Amino acid sequence: MTHSRFARAGVVAGLVAVAVVVPAHPADAALAWYFDAAPTLSGRAELTAVAATSATRMWVAGEQTGQDSPTRAFVAHWDGGQLRPEPAAPAGAGVAVHLTDLETVGDGALAVGRGTSAAGVSTPRVERYTPGAGGTVVPNPVQDQPGELTGISTAGEWIVGELTHGDSSQTLTMRRDGAGWTRVPSPNPGRTNRLNAVASTPDGPAYAVGVTELSGVPEPLLLRWDGDAWTRLPCAGTGVEPLGLAILGTDDVWLAGTSSTGADQRAVGVHWDGAACHTVRSTNPNATRFNDVLPFWDDTGSALTDTSVLLAGYAMRDGTELAIVEEWTGRTLVSTAVPTAAAGAQYPASGISAIASPPGTTEAMWAVGWQVTGPTTHEQPAILRNS
Repeated sequence: MTHSRFARAGVVAGLVAVAVVVPAHPADAALAWYFDAAPTLSGRAELTAVAATSATRMWVAGEQTGQDSPTRAFVAHWDGGQLRPEPAAPAGAGVAVHLTDLETVGDGALAVGRGTSAAGVSTPRVERYTPGAGGTVVPNPVQDQPGELTGISTAGEWIVGELTHGDSSQTLTMRRDGAGWTRVPSPNPGRTNRLNAVASTPDGPAYAVGVTELSGVPEPLLLRWDGDAWTRLPCAGTGVEPLGLAILGTDDVWLAGTSSTGADQRAVGVHWDGAACHTVRSTNPNATRFNDVLPFWDDTGSALTDTSVLLAGYAMRDGTELAIVEEWTGRTLVSTAVPTAAAGAQYPASGISAIASPPGTTEAMWAVGWQVTGPTTHEQPAILRNS
């Protein structure tokens, strides 16, 4: 699975410099999402990650590919009025760069992913972006080993992913150590093991989530850092692969993912309540995959309850993927209003890869992914807002 979370091939020929003016949002937004202005790039392109620091500041990361060019990173920040792309971090000749996650650090951002050589070998990659100065490559202790980085949490300064060894793989966790990163041991219960996301709070535990396979059947892999070591938590769910997570409180964690049973694939949310995991399937028969999860917050910056979460991803209807956001009400998942594509699209198709809001508030919510607007157009970046 590539962690442009749709498992799509990546994308970037000549990066198109854009400054996108953001229009005013509808007055009745409530829980109704709307497409915001997004850049149009050459070739195929999508956004894979978003991080917000306030209602007027956010960063996005993604990838872009031209017909005869390797995939290149696309990173931009929104300053309250314009989406400003940054020059991509340098990559070697023929190296394709796929960014999978991003978090803000001060005024800038850290992005993680992989660099893939012309020979097809992928290695973990960390990039730092500064407004107006573009990206630089940040050294990491496993940058020369086969593998990929898939998640980052700057609150607790963790990065996760996987290292590959032939037909097997191991979980990878790294923690900031001063100016650099140090690898930390993590459980590997199966032959293939992978972490897809990490979340943490400054004063609480960190959680990481992914998937493990013992005999070809995926199972959730939920880990908790207690200050000294990573421990696997009991999280049953045969066929479930978690892709994103959010911490609502002590022993209160939600996961977003997908569940495969035979030919049936259904978007699922998973709630860890401190004792066990409880899986909730979307009631939408077309909902295929939740890629990310976002809590609702009250005025004090605390999650309202474990019933206050949004899960975002896509549904498959008549062979077309369509963006979805569903709200957990405490009893069931309920669809919120999400347009299938930007206004005027002749061949609407879309998907959400990530969802975010500023820390401790849902004053402004952002979702990013991809959209197709016509029968002959490639995937292009999509930005949705709810504010």
